[in-house]
Amino acid sequence: VAEAVKDAANQLRPVELAVGCGSALFNVNRRPPLGQTGIVPNVSGVVDHRVRILTLWDARNHVAAVLFHFGCHPTTIDSGRRVLTSEYAGLAREWIERHLGVPALFLPGCFGNVRPRIVDEHDQPRRAEVEDMQRNGERLGRAVVNVVENLQPGDQRRHQTRLAASARQVELPFGPGYGDDELRRLADDQSTPASSLYMRHWASQLLEQRRTRSAPTHWPLELQIMRVGNIVLPAIGGEPVLEIGIGLERAYERILPDAETWSMGYANGMVGYLCTEQQKQEGGFEPNAWSGSWLPGPFVNEQDIIARNLCDMAGGLPA
Repeated sequence: VAEAVKDAANQLRPVELAVGCGSALFNVNRRPPLGQTGIVPNVSGVVDHRVRILTLWDARNHVAAVLFHFGCHPTTIDSGRRVLTSEYAGLAREWIERHLGVPALFLPGCFGNVRPRIVDEHDQPRRAEVEDMQRNGERLGRAVVNVVENLQPGDQRRHQTRLAASARQVELPFGPGYGDDELRRLADDQSTPASSLYMRHWASQLLEQRRTRSAPTHWPLELQIMRVGNIVLPAIGGEPVLEIGIGLERAYERILPDAETWSMGYANGMVGYLCTEQQKQEGGFEPNAWSGSWLPGPFVNEQDIIARNLCDMAGGLPA
């Protein structure tokens, strides 16, 4: 890591920025309509099809690098396929780099409840093939390249670079989880599926923590914010749902009216799903997946804690 930092520092050079926006339509909300259960494509649910693009231009007016931001779980292929892959995001990077000849980096949005839309001719969910993943990667790559090729030197969206950053660790409190009787039932479950084995170990550990009064009451979450030119990147650990990212974008319109906000998840650690209070009332997979992240219970008011702290951090950035 130190050698990589040293190598990058030796290659520093001045750049200008250009910003653009395209779209990709293969992502869909995966929370079911009220009254249904499971993870299903929900075309009536909130989704963000924007592909936001930040290009770096060198002194010769050539594109030197591309950063692109999109909101969709990289889960076209399910784990049962036993395919090791960088998914659509990695394929999009390869497509961009092959066509533009410069490094391309993917910035993950807040997409805890958004996934690729893979359906059959009757618009029903189906199991994805490798070719579906490849198509999604090409769709995203094409969307980026189409925008970059239309950004011209002197474009009004180009501006001088301003850099600023801040980081903060906050504590997320836990609400009540399973009672001891339910934990004992899970710990004693001798069925063979891998999920049961996982839950057996998790329940046994939590019972022991409760016995020794060592079960955590809070969990650390790393928050970060970076300003690059007129782009503001609030970054959240774990898997925030799209609504958390949209809420930040709206809040930052008041705090940083001249900036464009690209909310990011999956940054600086993995703490599990981060949901809204409304989603917890509705139920479903994401609000109830906390045991799968080896947590003792669901988080409480995480959306408010994240928004309050990231807004405070944004207010401290230099103009």
